[in-house]
Amino acid sequence: MSGTDNTFIVIDTNVFEHLLNEDKNIILGDVETKTEEKHINRFLKFMQKQGYILCIDKQARIMEEYKYRLKETIKKASDERDEIQILRYWIVSDDAHYYSEKEINLNLDKILKKIILNDDNKPETTDCIFVHTAAINQCDLVTNDSDYTLCINQVLKNNSKNRTKNVKINLNNKQDNNNLQNQIKNVPNRKGQIKDAINKNLKHEETDILTSLEAHETYLYPVVNNLD
Repeated sequence: MSGTDNTFIVIDTNVFEHLLNEDKNIILGDVETKTEEKHINRFLKFMQKQGYILCIDKQARIMEEYKYRLKETIKKASDERDEIQILRYWIVSDDAHYYSEKEINLNLDKILKKIILNDDNKPETTDCIFVHTAAINQCDLVTNDSDYTLCINQVLKNNSKNRTKNVKINLNNKQDNNNLQNQIKNVPNRKGQIKDAINKNLKHEETDILTSLEAHETYLYPVVNNLD
């Protein structure tokens, strides 16, 4: 993983939001130390200890996103719990931020806007920014966006192009429903499409997209083991 080659990493806002969510921030046990800790807490503290720095886009749109969605939570927090201290370090501390000087790749930008769609088939602008920043700086992206597959609306839209206007899909019809489900299964994985686009336009494969649980496993255990 590229995180072991440099100190930059891109972290989606939802990872920081899930830090405060007990349903999303899962408690994991450590067999060796016989201790328990929430996985996002442990991951972010480990990244801080290892000297990782948040990579921010040149126009600071990622920082604006952080401020919009997180700064009030930090400001209003009266408690000193672990999660708030972690947020203050990553979001407020200038020592944790690196502003990239690299320009976006226009070809990759166009492709990402086609791949990363919301339920209205419109580009998810913030998702594009996070992916693009990670890609051009050859560092990994940690996100808890569970919707990294093309939405069903896109399948229906593509399906309708191949039918006459007078023919509609009947989801109560077993054959129609089975055909639709098969098409959904065959929709390309969005993570795969993004990685292919990065490799094609930037000629590197260093960037990966991980959930916080995957990142927890990828960074904590292999890196710790390599240090032994």
